[in-house]
Amino acid sequence: AEALALAARVADGPANANARIKTLCAQAGSNSLGEQLDLEAQLMVESQGDDEAQEGIAAFFAKRAPDFKLLRKHQE
Repeated sequence: AEALALAARVADGPANANARIKTLCAQAGSNSLGEQLDLEAQLMVESQGDDEAQEGIAAFFAKRAPDFKLLRKHQE
């Protein structure tokens, strides 16, 4: 039950950010520390400029939960 709840939370989260995290995890075993840090920096810059970041920031200031599902509907 806990695993399903966690899976649902991840699925409802920021899809682009989750994809970037998967990329970082997939590359971690073969990258040097410097390469991994460079990749992390690159993906952080990408994340900061996307709609998910804007929604997260807006939700924080509005003291509400972010709605990443709404973003997915707009991207379809």
